[in-house]
Amino acid sequence: MVSNLATGSGSSSPGEFHVVGDQLFFAATAAGVGRELHVATTGGVALVRNIVAVATGTNPSRFATLGDLLFFNATDGVAGREAWVSDGTEGGTAMVADIRDGSAASNPDFPVTIGDEVYFIANDGLIGPELWRTDGTEVGTVLVRDLFPGTGTGSNDARRIAWQGELYFKG
Repeated sequence: MVSNLATGSGSSSPGEFHVVGDQLFFAATAAGVGRELHVATTGGVALVRNIVAVATGTNPSRFATLGDLLFFNATDGVAGREAWVSDGTEGGTAMVADIRDGSAASNPDFPVTIGDEVYFIANDGLIGPELWRTDGTEVGTVLVRDLFPGTGTGSNDARRIAWQGELYFKG
């Protein structure tokens, strides 16, 4: 065992393992913070950031590599489930963009990395779930295209793959 994040005989239920550089990111439930983002390095295991101070935590998921950052989705308890990035430090962990303004969630899902960008499905609340991309900045987070015009419709399909620098998917 590398580290016991749970108290007593409980389990921290680690999951969503993803390597970025020399860091191993994962979601785990720890005493007092709920399910949050953790990182393992040669120096040990640490909580990256207690994004939301509630017993359930942020439940980070949908990990992808974005350069030397981890792309993931999480909720801060205010903006809903949105896109985030982390360099493995508390100060280097932030929401990329509030794609669906207000407390509703855009639910970034099915991330695929191509070069220095991550492509993913998100719902801005206006056109339904569609294809977005981000370079890890708010200004660099944009709708790629409204593939299925109209409200409530969308391209919420997990079948995506990067091949030779291009994104292939079922439309």
